[in-house]
Amino acid sequence: MFLDKNMFKVTGADNEDDHPRYHIAHMVSLLGPPPVDFLMRSVAGEPWKYFDARGNWTGAADLPHDSLELSEDRLEGENKAQFLSFVRNMVKWRPEDRATAQELMRDPWMNAS
Repeated sequence: MFLDKNMFKVTGADNEDDHPRYHIAHMVSLLGPPPVDFLMRSVAGEPWKYFDARGNWTGAADLPHDSLELSEDRLEGENKAQFLSFVRNMVKWRPEDRATAQELMRDPWMNAS
């Protein structure tokens, strides 16, 4: 997002059919597990391929050792902390939990000099 990289990379997938499980595993490693109420919104039942009834990861792929802190390696100190806070306000499992564009425009990182 900041460095023109794919935020949720697919690594470890042997073929195209494996991509969803590795993609979701990387999302969980960066965002933490999704809230159960979010998983329950699915009408197709797809989340239950990857999560149990409590929202714990059960997917066949291992969760990568990654975090937003590890993935952002160009910023430092307060600038990095503010940027990661900005990203966390924007990237959430539940759409209603995400900051609005107006809120993001007022974010301290967007207004830092």
